Amino acid sequence: MDRDRASPSPSTLPESPGHNSPGSTLLLGLKRVSVRLVNCRKTAGQSGTVREGHEEGDGDLISSRDSPNRRSLSGRGLSSGEPQQHVADETEKNVSRSEHLKKHQQRRIGKKPHHCCSDCGKSFTRRSGFIIHQRIHTGEKPYRCSQCGKSFSASNTFKSHLRIHTGEKPYPCLDCGKCFANAGTLTIHKRIHTGEKPYSCDQCVKSFSLSENLTIHRRIHTGEKPYRCSQCGQCFAASNTFKSHLRIHTGEKPYACLDCGKSFANSGTLTIHQRVHTGEKPYSCDQCGNSFSASNTFKSHLRIHTGEKPYPCLDCGKSFVSAGGLTIHKLTHTGVKPYSCDQCGKSFNQSSNLTTHQLTHAGVKPYSCNQCGKRFNQSVHLTTHKLRHTGVKPYNCDQCGKSFAVAYTLNRHKLTHTGEKSYSCDQCGKSFARASSLTRHHRTHRREKPYICD
Repeated sequence: MDRDRASPSPSTLPESPGHNSPGSTLLLGLKRVSVRLVNCRKTAGQSGTVREGHEEGDGDLISSRDSPNRRSLSGRGLSSGEPQQHVADETEKNVSRSEHLKKHQQRRIGKKPHHCCSDCGKSFTRRSGFIIHQRIHTGEKPYRCSQCGKSFSASNTFKSHLRIHTGEKPYPCLDCGKCFANAGTLTIHKRIHTGEKPYSCDQCVKSFSLSENLTIHRRIHTGEKPYRCSQCGQCFAASNTFKSHLRIHTGEKPYACLDCGKSFANSGTLTIHQRVHTGEKPYSCDQCGNSFSASNTFKSHLRIHTGEKPYPCLDCGKSFVSAGGLTIHKLTHTGVKPYSCDQCGKSFNQSSNLTTHQLTHAGVKPYSCNQCGKRFNQSVHLTTHKLRHTGVKPYNCDQCGKSFAVAYTLNRHKLTHTGEKSYSCDQCGKSFARASSLTRHHRTHRREKPYICD
């Protein structure tokens, strides 16, 4: 109280040069307190600039904390005059600038400000990423392809998809020259050259170049198959396999080959098909010299040499070298043949078998031997045929030592040693070692004779 009485009143203070502007008398009466204003400009009618809470010139500073009226900086507490409003405007600007500075500093130290998903708690540094993430929960897909009708939640995924239709591949591999539609696929492809497989299974120590492949692989150990087809009841461990399966029922084939116009249900099959035109077979076996156009076929082939059969049938205990082989085998228990020929009505348990069968109606044999000119309707038949020219028989029976040019022939031969007959007739109970023998047997019950002499 004594200190307040000792302070001179605004009316008794002498006028200082440079403080003759309207409202300066009120400003000078406010208590002096240090306050930091960021990048504050000169106020009209005052000299000097404010830095670190001090003014270079005459007069005292304004305090938003200890002033007689704490609302004065907002422009509502001061009695009159334009300079007060200018100070308020400048302060509001500086507050806004400091907010941006704070956000910038948070980004630099790795802190994720403000953008936190209320549904799952995930945080984002950028608002754009946060908005795209929220579409996972809302199901919103604002980007729609006008050519195939497929929708996307993010613009960059949509742009990558459009390249499927245009054929544009702007990302080349510097090692082999192969081009890709998006940068992510190029990064994954580079691991073929480097051999990098950063994702390892903790149960069998198997490694993968993709994290999603590891996730799918783990389901082999757990037996989990979370994707179930509502039409035929078949279950799948991977979402992409499930989506491809659904196209069997819908008949959708959105991936078209630009060379021959043939369409496919998934992009991977299209990529493998295109190697028919280019003749590319990038996967070579160092044990027998066989080359393959698809990585999964190559991996299955390697298990012939190692004897590994990681895919067991839970119904009968039989094991297989590939997941596809297990899937086909399961159809022998269910009897399901989802692929039907629209010309003769014959059904098949594999889409590839239907495609091959349809070539018999068209008389097309696209695979020709470059040594003798003989043509085949399946690439595997051409591969088998070529071994006749070389005399190579890489598949040996471990019981009798007999050699075979094709793995399928070796597997069929092994049944003569085991006596296994896993294919049974549902009408008379007779069993057979081969599915083809059971098919021929079925014709005796139906009195079917499909082969007519011309």
